[in-house]
Amino acid sequence: RGLELKLAGPETKVLAADAISNLVNRFSALQTEIKTLLNRRPSPREEAEWFTANELLTLRYNIEYQRARTLLYRAALYNDDEDLNRNDVLTMVEEQLKSVLQSMSPNLPLWWTVQADRIAIARKMRDYPSANRLYTSLPTSAATVASRNEVNAEWIRTLIERKRFDDAIAIAGKEAFASKSAKLDLAR
Repeated sequence: RGLELKLAGPETKVLAADAISNLVNRFSALQTEIKTLLNRRPSPREEAEWFTANELLTLRYNIEYQRARTLLYRAALYNDDEDLNRNDVLTMVEEQLKSVLQSMSPNLPLWWTVQADRIAIARKMRDYPSANRLYTSLPTSAATVASRNEVNAEWIRTLIERKRFDDAIAIAGKEAFASKSAKLDLAR
């Protein structure tokens, strides 16, 4: 999609930017509605028909995450000569992702997806020290091997961009048979 936008004319970019702004506004409205539902104590009859509190929380996390992803698409609209504007949007995305993480545990797959996105954002901003800090600060227990696939894939891409090919090959080969992941396979 990013390549299509780069090849598209200015009218297409304007339409894409408008669509993205519309999506961000819709996600904001949904966030407000979910927070209202979470703060309201439903009757037993309503509770049976509504989402459970856990389902609402999961829905809230997902909506907040999708809003951040939508802002990432806005960042992709900027050309290479518009680094300042792109970095401003990427900073907004990073803040949104941090807010998603505030009340989420590493036991949720979305937590790992958000961490992978944070590494990708640091790479896009060419903030390699931050990407490194993020990657090295994540849990490395045996239980997290499968969950780390997206994170490892983004870290491999970051190492390749920095021309640290030997390190990228080491990560790509590590735990190669421990789990399957399309994103990790693509990065390899």
